[in-house]
Parts: sequence; C-alpha cells; structure tokens
Amino acid sequence: MSKYINENADYFDGFDFENAKPVKHPLIAKAQAQQAQDRLADFFDRDVQQVIKQHNTPKDRERLNAMIRVLFA
Repeated sequence: MSKYINENADYFDGFDFENAKPVKHPLIAKAQAQQAQDRLADFFDRDVQQVIKQHNTPKDRERLNAMIRVLFA
C-alpha cells in the first residue's frame, strides 16, 4: 500500500470525530458546479446553445424562462 496511508486504525484512537465538519475545497465545488451546468447545456442542441449565448441579457433570460414554462405547463 502507499507510504502515505496508515491502515492501522489505532492511529486514530482518541481522535474526536464528533465535531468534525465536512470540508469541500473551493476548486472542487467550482468544478462540480461547472459539471452540473455542462449537463444542463448538453440538454440543448448546439445551435440552440449558440442562440442562448447570443441573447444573454436579463430581459432575454426572462422571456426564455417564460417560454419554457409555457411549453411545459
């Protein structure tokens, strides 16, 4: 096994895990968010993605959201 991994559980005796908080590195969080956005973007065809990128204003986003809501209502 790796010289960096201590497989002996006795190493952790006396360590208090009760108050341990999960830690997420900011780069990992950013990568996961980007991956989620990529999956959503892949839902649309490339030509639709280009149109959305060209019309990236608050008013255009509002209109697009309204149209999608109407389509699926």
